[in-house]
Amino acid sequence: MGLSNDEPRSGGFVGRFLRHPLLGNVVTAIVTAIVTAIVTAVAAYLVGRADAPKIRTETKTIIAPPSEEGPTGERSTPAPTPTETCAESKPYPARSGYEPNDRLDEATGPMMADQAYAAEIETENDEDYFVFCAPQSSRLIIRGRLLDCRGVYDCSNLFVVLRTEEEEQLGDEIALYTRGDAESIRYTATKAGRYYLVITGDESNLYDVRVTSNEVLVNEAP
Repeated sequence: MGLSNDEPRSGGFVGRFLRHPLLGNVVTAIVTAIVTAIVTAVAAYLVGRADAPKIRTETKTIIAPPSEEGPTGERSTPAPTPTETCAESKPYPARSGYEPNDRLDEATGPMMADQAYAAEIETENDEDYFVFCAPQSSRLIIRGRLLDCRGVYDCSNLFVVLRTEEEEQLGDEIALYTRGDAESIRYTATKAGRYYLVITGDESNLYDVRVTSNEVLVNEAP
């Protein structure tokens, strides 16, 4: 006997499958498990991001020190660090005291900036050599002073000159004729290197010499 049009339809295979009590529970359990897993994964991801250490980035700005202002109001750059140009030349003699310092290769030094070096013209033909190292463009002031004389009524005739290694005289000569006299010469170094003071005069003259500079002198012997 056939089905009448008024009899409810079964819904086919899928409908019967979903209406089956056992299979319906299985499907529900699977869907619930999938949703639970997704929710758990999302929650773990969000918690992990919240607990992750934050990386701080800092930007440091290096500010150059202000340049010094000269007496005329013009700004100048800081003095550069001296190089070891002097160390590339011949070594200083390893000895103590000022004598013998009668030749270029026996010069006393290296002289330190703004320090007085006192000595004596021991004989009539004595020449005393002192050496210092200066950076290029350094402005030098060489000061000589006639202090006293041993066993002589009056002191006179003391001379100080600035020379290069090639024995070329630089600037004017300091000439002192009376006890207590002092004079200076000024010179701007055209190149970095060794510079020499040569002192001559009458026997028994006591004197001192000093070098000052607007830049640091290289005082270390090689």
